[in-house]
Amino acid sequence: ATGTDVFEIVPIKATVSKWPEASVIAKGMPLSQSDLTNGVANVEGRFCWVDEDITPKTSGEHTYDVIFKPSEEYAKNYTSVTKEKGVTVVVSDLQIVAFSQPAEGTIEVSKNGTAIVTSDPIINGDKLTITVTPKTDWEVTSITVNGKSCSFTQSNGKYVATYLVGDVSAAIEATFKAKSTEVIDPNSQYKVTVTESV
Repeated sequence: ATGTDVFEIVPIKATVSKWPEASVIAKGMPLSQSDLTNGVANVEGRFCWVDEDITPKTSGEHTYDVIFKPSEEYAKNYTSVTKEKGVTVVVSDLQIVAFSQPAEGTIEVSKNGTAIVTSDPIINGDKLTITVTPKTDWEVTSITVNGKSCSFTQSNGKYVATYLVGDVSAAIEATFKAKSTEVIDPNSQYKVTVTESV
């Protein structure tokens, strides 16, 4: 008789060599508006706030939990790692624009024709142009500023909206959905019989 060895692959925790930096948000904005950048791990993945719905009540520095999630192709061999109270976010009293980069694409913003980044100051009357570029197999379903939908146009794979700044900061978000793929039901196909001539 021959024996069969069974090996179990046990995932290990991903290693983070540098935790990310958080972009500034305005008072009243949730953590989801603070972009986490410049983090480094031993596998590809994404840094996220553990609870992105938290809304700091006061200005100043606040520290919250952050998690690193390995991307799908590494998830079988590596598990997520969390750092409690690991990243500090600055909450500002100033009027600013805030947006974080979604997993499904990118958000670019210009102010009066000049490119700006999240946490940049804005004032009443500024015109913001918001350009959202989804990744392959995704499409944009909405672009919002402070929770209100903006109309947008689509051209060459980019979705563009404009927004006129008022007296408050501007929190920009975009939502996406996967593009539908047509599935052909084999039972719906016609059967064709070709008779060979003699």
